[in-house]
Amino acid sequence: MDDTFDFHPYMDALLRRWRLIVGGTILAGVLAALLSFLIPPTYEASALVLVATPHQLVQFDPRFETVDEGRPLPAYPQLATSDYILQTLLAQIAPEVTEPKTVRDLREMIAVAALADPSLLRLTVRHRDPATATLIANRWADLLVVQVNELLGDQGSEWVQFFTAQRDAARRHLDVAEQAMGDFQAANRVRLVTAELLALENSLSLLLTKQQNVELLQGDIAALRTQLVAQEGPVLLADHVAILLLYQRTFGDDQPDLPVEVQIDSAFLATADRQQLITTLDTLQATLLAAASNIGNQAGMLEPPILALQHELETLTNEEKRLRQEVELATESYTALARQVIGQEITSQDARRGLRLASPAIIAAEPVAPRKLLNGVLAAVVAFMAFVMMTIFRQWYSE
Repeated sequence: MDDTFDFHPYMDALLRRWRLIVGGTILAGVLAALLSFLIPPTYEASALVLVATPHQLVQFDPRFETVDEGRPLPAYPQLATSDYILQTLLAQIAPEVTEPKTVRDLREMIAVAALADPSLLRLTVRHRDPATATLIANRWADLLVVQVNELLGDQGSEWVQFFTAQRDAARRHLDVAEQAMGDFQAANRVRLVTAELLALENSLSLLLTKQQNVELLQGDIAALRTQLVAQEGPVLLADHVAILLLYQRTFGDDQPDLPVEVQIDSAFLATADRQQLITTLDTLQATLLAAASNIGNQAGMLEPPILALQHELETLTNEEKRLRQEVELATESYTALARQVIGQEITSQDARRGLRLASPAIIAAEPVAPRKLLNGVLAAVVAFMAFVMMTIFRQWYSE
């Protein structure tokens, strides 16, 4: 069995009917071109809209960062063909044009697209009348620009109102903080408490110095007494001198609190025997012991008021520090918000953002449809393919 397909019969059939194929092709192209003359022409008008953004971002305070939000470019074509825009556009052009009559008809004759530069939008209108197409395109572009710019302007006003309210609240908070600070300073006892505390601390320091001197004297007296008890024979001149020195240290000008009645004549000390000297040392020791006790009592009486004053001073200092911090924080917040309000006012009035009409539409001189030559060529190509397929089918069917 021979499975080879033979093309020769089909080629012979096409050659036999070449006049019909060529004639039908030419006739179809001519008829299509002639019919194109009967179709009303369609004209196209296009307007270009520029999406403008601010060249500079205003930032008066680093704590409030002005962010370049970037306009949502894909949203503009959707907004341009929204029902509200088209309904408003139809109402504007209705007194001047006979068609379109409905939003649906208007939507069918318009198109919007972003160009290679996404900041440019092309608004295209097709209509049988070139003047009407141009009118609709320009009105559409103007309406879109106005609506978008009003929307962006309202957003800027809303931010200005928001930061203004925040600034006013910060101003009230600052007034309250300053008033509280003023009330505190009017009755501030920090300096008085500090002076009182310093005076008591000085008194305590003097008492502790006296107590230390008394303890040293007690030690020296005890050592000399031990030495006198241990000695044998007559009292040495050095011992008399040592007792005189201890006497002088005990009842000198640096010990004014000791009782005068226990003071002993220095001539007696110079002629006294051993036992008299020991008795004198014991009297001095008893006197110093009483003085040490008195000094300890005085120091103990100073401790409670010193602690109370320290606590009061710490409380007052912390309260003053807290109030100052509140005033500083309230001042910084108010200043930052005041600067932000100014920045938002400048940004909201920036004329370089939003949409701008880059190029209005002009009346087209030539229609974009129908394309007579193109229609004739397409009709000729379709007719040629149809005649070829019919010839091949008839040859196949006849076999």
